[in-house]
Formats: sequence, C-alpha cells, structure tokens
Amino acid sequence: MTEPGHIQVREEQANRYASREDFQTIFSEHLNDLYQLSFLLTRDPAKAERCFVSGIEDCVTGNRVFREWARSWAKRTIVQNAIRELKPRPSHSNSPLSETLPDIGRLSGGPGGHFAIDAVLGLEDFERFVFVMSSWSTTRNTTVAFSSGPRLEKFGRLAPALLRN
Repeated sequence: MTEPGHIQVREEQANRYASREDFQTIFSEHLNDLYQLSFLLTRDPAKAERCFVSGIEDCVTGNRVFREWARSWAKRTIVQNAIRELKPRPSHSNSPLSETLPDIGRLSGGPGGHFAIDAVLGLEDFERFVFVMSSWSTTRNTTVAFSSGPRLEKFGRLAPALLRN
C-alpha cells in the first residue's frame, strides 16, 4: 500500500473513534444528567464532583471507544468512579438479593413515574446503586425528579472550565 493509502485508512479509523472534543461536547451538553447520575450514586456533592471530574479525565485520556458509544462510555466512567469511591456492598451478605432490593412503591414520588429524590438518597449505598443503575438503564428519559439547588448550579458554572483543561 502506498503512503497516501496508509494515511487515508488511518484517518478513516480515527474518525470512527470518539475524540477529546467529542467527550467535551458530551460532558457539556449532558452536564446535568451526568452530574445527577454521579450525585445519586454517591449521595454527597463533594464525592459526586470528584466522580464527575474523574469521569471527564478518564474519557479524554483513557481507552478509545467508538463515537456512537461515547455517551454510554461517559456514564460508565462515572459509575466506575462512584464504585471505587464508595465500594457499595449489600447490608446482609447472607440474605437473598431480593431482600436487599428497595421497595419501588415507597420510592415513588408521583404518577409520572418519577421518584422522590429524598427517598432515593435515603437508601443504603448498595440499594441506591441497584436502584439508580436499574432506573438509568431502563428509562430513555433519565431525569429523575430532582431540584437542582445551589450546589448543582455552582458546579454547572465550574464545569466549562474543567472541560477546557
């Protein structure tokens, strides 16, 4: 193969993978959803910020992924960082899994299928992870009833600077 042929093949392969700019766009456009995921998993604003920022770093410096998988990869990195941060474990290691799962009915915040944020945050770490992960993987609209509050607004103002670095 000639040199120009090699260059064209490499460019085509490179275009199939998510770039740093692709991840910057994803984290900018989906800032609220991704931070909300981080916060719901960690239940703590400082830990949520660490998981979110680590997720950005992991995406732009980590393994290459196909462009169409980039948003899922961003969520995956946030989940991984939350797991590393909290190391969630079931409360009773000898009890059946069905006993450790939360009662969905008591978490429901209304007829729209949304859940009360206080009820979700009140779950133990393992139960919260199971609930949040199953909710995020089964719904197309990932917005859970959540009032942003001043902490999220503050983080929203800081995030663009993080994404540029």
